[in-house]
Amino acid sequence: MDTANLSLSYLQTLSSSDLLALADELGIDIPDDLDRNFVIGELLDAASEILADSKEDIHLLSGKAKSSALPETYNVTMIDVVLRNPVWAFVYWDLKKSDVEYLKENNATLMLRVSFFDSELESAVESFDMGIRLSDRKQYILIPTGKSLMRIDLLMESSVETLLIAQTRFVSLPHGCTELTDVQPGKQTDIPEIMNVSGMERLLKEHYINHRQSFS
Repeated sequence: MDTANLSLSYLQTLSSSDLLALADELGIDIPDDLDRNFVIGELLDAASEILADSKEDIHLLSGKAKSSALPETYNVTMIDVVLRNPVWAFVYWDLKKSDVEYLKENNATLMLRVSFFDSELESAVESFDMGIRLSDRKQYILIPTGKSLMRIDLLMESSVETLLIAQTRFVSLPHGCTELTDVQPGKQTDIPEIMNVSGMERLLKEHYINHRQSFS
């Protein structure tokens, strides 16, 4: 039985015998002489408890099941990054309301600074900036080959200053086989036969065609 559909209007359409059968299905002990309205009340209480225990954010409002949408913002300034694969990183961030207001009042812009490191204790060996809109909350980043560690800063830039407002943790970047990490357009690469069978040569060509700006 789908308890999300157990509304007052639906239960009132059932016969008394159907109500008792439904109560039995839900494991509710109902005396035979209990008033019909009390039976409906017991069924509604049971349905609410089952929905609460299911940990699904569904509420019975006006006799209808309604799902609650996630908030657009959690009013916290943060940034984090996860690796989609060894080539692409997915960055997402949020801004608290006071920071958004400050950015608008000072006509400031946002940018991501992507930095690469050999060690967490050393300075960045390479970095580049990406401009983002105030309304943006996510971005995919193509990772150059041969890097060890990555960190991404969320920066606010105005006419008078550049401020760091959030920063990701260091992310260790995986190192694949040299046939993939050293691939360059026009370069003859001896790909093992087992990799050819998997279609790797075709994938490398497609990667260059779609993302040739990442090759030097």
